[in-house]
Amino acid sequence: MEHIKLFSKLLPTINCGVSLKRNSLEFILGIFVFSFIVLLFFSRGAYSLDGFDLHFRSFFMNRAYETRDEESLAVGGWLKYQTPSYHNMDLKFGLYTSQGLFFTDPAKGGAGILKPDQSGYTVLGEASLNAEVAGGTLHLFRQPIHIPFINVKDSRMIPYLFEAYTFEKEVNDSTNFLVSYTAKIKKWTDTEFTSMTEAAGYNTAEGVALFGIDYVPNQENKFQLWEYYGFDFVNMIYLQYDHKYKVKEDLTLTGSLQYIDQRSVGGSIGGHFQTNMIGLLGKANWPGLGLKLGYTNTSLDRDIFHLWGGFPGFTSIMDEDSNLAGEEALVFGFNYDFSQIGVQGLTMFSDVAIAHLQNSGSMVNPLQRGWDATFDYKFGKQIENSSLRFRLASVKDALNMGGQNYTDCRIILNHQF
Repeated sequence: MEHIKLFSKLLPTINCGVSLKRNSLEFILGIFVFSFIVLLFFSRGAYSLDGFDLHFRSFFMNRAYETRDEESLAVGGWLKYQTPSYHNMDLKFGLYTSQGLFFTDPAKGGAGILKPDQSGYTVLGEASLNAEVAGGTLHLFRQPIHIPFINVKDSRMIPYLFEAYTFEKEVNDSTNFLVSYTAKIKKWTDTEFTSMTEAAGYNTAEGVALFGIDYVPNQENKFQLWEYYGFDFVNMIYLQYDHKYKVKEDLTLTGSLQYIDQRSVGGSIGGHFQTNMIGLLGKANWPGLGLKLGYTNTSLDRDIFHLWGGFPGFTSIMDEDSNLAGEEALVFGFNYDFSQIGVQGLTMFSDVAIAHLQNSGSMVNPLQRGWDATFDYKFGKQIENSSLRFRLASVKDALNMGGQNYTDCRIILNHQF
């Protein structure tokens, strides 16, 4: 009973910053999901929840520009359920919610944690039929996708999700194959799924047909090929090759190449264009420590398009992707596992990137400078399946914002039940 009393005291504070005028149903659903998660936390281990996947997330974000701030604090997460398999088929459902907490200021919306007016939202993000067919797996309707350019981009409260019809198969020990027709997308704060072309800013209802192959012939080599055809909009090709070389027992070097090609097709709703990017990446890894050095160069024709997920460019950092037309970028990064010095559960990584446009500036005198640092802590046995992430970033003379400076701070708490 003490747990119930404590939870009831929390409810009034959850209303802060949540508009009920347009989103009362979403708010009620969100409170239901959040209530269920909190009650499960207090009563965990008391009963079995076979088939359920419960994830709690709390997210604070402040992005400070020269003329304005974006700041949100939210709690929520997702509740998923997967039915038992029947004749090699099952159903999966996922309800996602993000609700404002502690006096979120409507004037500081836009961070992608809550809606622009700082109201909360709830969405049925997953609803799929999954079936084992022809040695592979078929996923039909609402689902997450994890491939270059079309992916969950899970850097806010709620990930990107898709209405898609996907078949994936492990052909053999070295080859994986995926083919999909992706019809619609739900971005971070959306409560409805819209067509892929509408999400890209065009008033049409076209989707994207795609296929990809991962080929890993041995432990040293990996090849990726991805082909995307956005009807009446864009054809994209993504190629990546990685080669590992074990110098000695405690040192491994990795060299990677990438190539991106995008060009207009069909009705060319985005105009006629052709553009590409090349990238080089080198990594050195010791036990607990990794270093990397990357370079990308985008052709002068047009920016590399990526509005359907996280960008796979080698010089992409926390807040900048270095994908503008004519942009040349260099990144240096490192990661460290503090268990090497006796601090269990704590890891970090950091990147420093510089960039310029090829018709102005140079790599010696770059126009844009950015850095970020991310610290991850996984709690021990006292709070199993919980993690805390702290992220900082700063960008000077942002090329895609007319030379503005800004900073970014994020604190994320996750708990998987």
